[in-house]
Amino acid sequence: DGTAIVIYNLFSSKYDGKTYSVGEIVELLVQMALGGVAMGFAFGLLTVMCIGKLSRMTLIEKDPPMQLMFTIVAASLSFFVGEYDAGVSGVLSVVTCATTLAFFVWPLVLDAHSMETVWEAIEYIGNTLIFMLAGVIIGDGLAETHCCVGGKVQSVIKWVDFGWLIVMYLLMVVIRGGMVAL
Repeated sequence: DGTAIVIYNLFSSKYDGKTYSVGEIVELLVQMALGGVAMGFAFGLLTVMCIGKLSRMTLIEKDPPMQLMFTIVAASLSFFVGEYDAGVSGVLSVVTCATTLAFFVWPLVLDAHSMETVWEAIEYIGNTLIFMLAGVIIGDGLAETHCCVGGKVQSVIKWVDFGWLIVMYLLMVVIRGGMVAL
């Protein structure tokens, strides 16, 4: 997914009037991909050190929430600093930061169950928001699209399309059920 976003960013800049040579494309991909990985690794290691320091300083009840907050801040900062300040892929930075944390931080985490529960909730909310936003944007664009037929303005979406959506949904449920059964 991260590489796809890097390639999307490259091609979307083409519409801004920018043109790239093959060398510039390779350079941009290397900068965004490797730079994002390096930045995420640095944020991940820094977060591991902070959580480790916190764990060794005090073992009190407030440490698990602080450890959780360190991981949330690391995810946010690695994206925003990478994407907007360093000019690297923020998505690859976050993924690498999370991978680094997953590899090194678990022995230091005082309440692993809470950490996993909160991150699963964040993941669920994030996925829900992303897909809702995508649906609203696409639906809004389609609802406003009209075409002219014989001088008459008609909506591109017909009532029969809703029927096809239901058929498609049912087919996808059957296919998904078959995949789960396999």
